[in-house]
Amino acid sequence: MQLWEQLKQSKKPVAKVKGQPKSFIEMFNAYNSTLNNSIVELKERPKHIQGRENEIDLVYAILERPETPVALLLGHAGVGKTALVEELGKQINSGDYQTKLNHEYLLLSLRLGALSALSRSQLQSSLANILDRLYDMEKFAQRAINNKNLRIVLFIDEVHMLVTIFGPGTKIGGDVFKDVLARSPIRVIGATTRREYDSTIVVDKPLSERFKQVEMTELNSDVVETILFEWWTKIAPDCPIPSVEIMRRVIKANAMYRSDSAEPRKSLDTLEDFVSYCRRTGKPVTNEVVDKIFKDRFEINLSFKVDPDEAYQIINNGLEGQNFAKYTMKRALRSLVMTDDPLSNRPLLTMLFSGPTGVGKTETAKLLEKALYPGEKVLFNINMPDYKTVEHEPEFRRRLGERVRHEPDSIILFDEFEKSCEAVQDAMLAILDEGIVTFETENREGKIETNHVSLRNTIIIATTNAGTKVFKTNSRYSDLKVNPDAETPSNLEKSEIQNLLTDLKEELLSQGFKPEMLNRFNRIIPYKGLDNNIFAKIADSQLDELKNQFKNLYGITILTNHKKEWPKDTYECYGTDVAVHISFVKAKADDPDSGGARSIKHNIQSEVRDSIIDAVFDNKGSKTFKVEVAKESKIYNPGASPIVGGVIVNAVD
Repeated sequence: MQLWEQLKQSKKPVAKVKGQPKSFIEMFNAYNSTLNNSIVELKERPKHIQGRENEIDLVYAILERPETPVALLLGHAGVGKTALVEELGKQINSGDYQTKLNHEYLLLSLRLGALSALSRSQLQSSLANILDRLYDMEKFAQRAINNKNLRIVLFIDEVHMLVTIFGPGTKIGGDVFKDVLARSPIRVIGATTRREYDSTIVVDKPLSERFKQVEMTELNSDVVETILFEWWTKIAPDCPIPSVEIMRRVIKANAMYRSDSAEPRKSLDTLEDFVSYCRRTGKPVTNEVVDKIFKDRFEINLSFKVDPDEAYQIINNGLEGQNFAKYTMKRALRSLVMTDDPLSNRPLLTMLFSGPTGVGKTETAKLLEKALYPGEKVLFNINMPDYKTVEHEPEFRRRLGERVRHEPDSIILFDEFEKSCEAVQDAMLAILDEGIVTFETENREGKIETNHVSLRNTIIIATTNAGTKVFKTNSRYSDLKVNPDAETPSNLEKSEIQNLLTDLKEELLSQGFKPEMLNRFNRIIPYKGLDNNIFAKIADSQLDELKNQFKNLYGITILTNHKKEWPKDTYECYGTDVAVHISFVKAKADDPDSGGARSIKHNIQSEVRDSIIDAVFDNKGSKTFKVEVAKESKIYNPGASPIVGGVIVNAVD
């Protein structure tokens, strides 16, 4: 019979003073009522726990210290701290634990939440006297059941809360309790996480010295596997037991993605979802069910399924020119289906896009989102010039970590990477190396918490404007024709692209990139300045989008002149007059070295769209308009000023 049951059934009086409770249980209940019933029995475990023999030995050794029998269990939430205490009591009370002292443990647990409801004066008095009162009860309990070997053990979960139990920012609780623990009359076991211990207890050296630490690391996967099968057999005998393959997959997935909890709790939590599924559907758990539960419950994509060649076609169709980039991207996408280390926290893919402004780097990231995550918004842009000083480094890690914690399946775009400060880049170096971003947040109690988030399900893209000279200084690269669609690239292509990447790395190094940083990227992808035909094609494509907008939204038809070949001595391209004007007069005026798609889009909005809107308001009732370039403009008269002529819009109905 358990000690608590013996005490409840005992009628032996323990007090002879008139008016005082006569039995131990009466005395315990009377005292407990003054503590808002914050002390409860901690029952022994029905089954043995696995893999904690060393920790149990250490705790028992501490509890048998003659003057400071105070143990502190340190471990992540879910690691089994309470279960260990229950198991300790069970083994000792059952006689399984061999000891010369022949002690038996009455396990009591102090609920700090209930205790904190007391008034300030009651709380302070209760904390100061609680261990002495429990010692008196220990003696009463021994007499009640005639057992001199009975010992009370008080378990205090989340013991760090004692420090601030009088309110955030106060340390009265810690000051009171460290005096109480200085010569503890009874055995005490506290439990907390390493993070909470470091932030609340270790900063008070006298208090930390009262506790004798027992570190509880996560159980190894073999032990967790045994626990999971035993749990399923007991809890869900009516459901088909998952296969060994599925159990091991769950353990690995939780190890990789759920750093906020520990084993075995996090895998047992997953198994509860499995049981729910089996009972609702009558079907066994399959790999597809595992994928769905992790996706629905934790937004974790366990099976990154992609057809790399289909994904590449989306990028190929949407990105104008840039055959070097397409060639490299095709190989990068194929590498996604071949993970080097499935247990690594490192991102799925890390890429550095190098090239001038407006040549398709950001557009490639958008196309990648469309190709890999159709219909989802997973692209997250971090503007790196926002992090120019060392003071910005913690904020950088926090922003990245918060994003990935809430959206594990993310494409993170670090735009203009080279414009961030050295401290941020060093942080990025560690992040890419370990696949873990560490950052601090403040909880609701005002305490600082340290968070660790895995990047395992992310794709990292950094862009830089550095490395633009490699095509200008090596004309053979500019003239090199690369066929990204070839299933098997020619030896010449392979050789020349490798030479290009070597020269590009040298240029990036000369412009301040660290070699170790470049080595962290799976792929360095070169983007060259766009040729004239591509400029005109981009401009005409965006003009077509503008036409469709006016037609679909307002029922207005926009006409342009037919495309034509422009001579070599002028623009050497094929396109409409409006496209040529926007590309080579307006965009090039904005950025003589590049122009680029971004500048083209800006000028179409500011000159073409605005001119159409003015014409619509000036010609009310008209539904058809023609957009063209004035004959006195620069595209027809090379010597003319860029400000002469320009786009004109006329109603034609």
